[in-house]
Amino acid sequence: MRVLVALCLISSFIGCGRLDAEDILKMAAFGNSISRGTNSIGFGNYPAYNWATGTKIESHMIKLEKQRRVQVIAKNLSIAGVTSTHLAKEIEHLYGFIPDYATIEIGANDVCRNMNTDILRNVKNAIDKLVKINPAIEIILVPIIKITSVHDVKQGLKCEIAWDLECPALLGTLVSDEQRLLRQLKLDGINYSLEKLAALYPQVSFNSEVGEVDVQEEAISDVDCFHPSVAGQQWLSDLTFLN
Repeated sequence: MRVLVALCLISSFIGCGRLDAEDILKMAAFGNSISRGTNSIGFGNYPAYNWATGTKIESHMIKLEKQRRVQVIAKNLSIAGVTSTHLAKEIEHLYGFIPDYATIEIGANDVCRNMNTDILRNVKNAIDKLVKINPAIEIILVPIIKITSVHDVKQGLKCEIAWDLECPALLGTLVSDEQRLLRQLKLDGINYSLEKLAALYPQVSFNSEVGEVDVQEEAISDVDCFHPSVAGQQWLSDLTFLN
């Protein structure tokens, strides 16, 4: 035993005691404030609580390490406040890092601002770029959550002020119930198109349930009545992770 330990110490350059390449999984997260853990436990970004790469909840990263018995090296390139047009820039920031596993969560800001319909094109371009980088990549594409359901479970002046700032097109005080319903139907159509897009790629997984179920009150941050709480981040992780 002493001889073995000595050999490990003296000859570590030959790989003694080191992880093999197959024991390491490289992961990248792309998206907006949801993937940054924004306002999950307080004002600001709390990436440790985000659903994809967080270390303080059962995120995808933690699940991968436990279930696949690998060490995950993760890069969270998500940027709070961005729309789907910024996905290409986030991918550029990989700077040679080649992910084996990637998450794409985007679109809430697109629809919250002006019901932008360029999401499908932007997401397709992002998927194509990632597949080109690594044809064997696993990609988790996340639907846009059922945003209008937030309006049904959160109330109060604080929420209304926050919604007018963060999601005026769907939750704003100037939006009528009829308009909200019609815009949610348009959002549903976007999610349906994303599901069809995902089906074109063997590398991409998509759980439509994320965009179909009503968001529960405990899943919404009390800080701004909009972003996921810690429970909401966990909910998102659990629904989108493939065992």
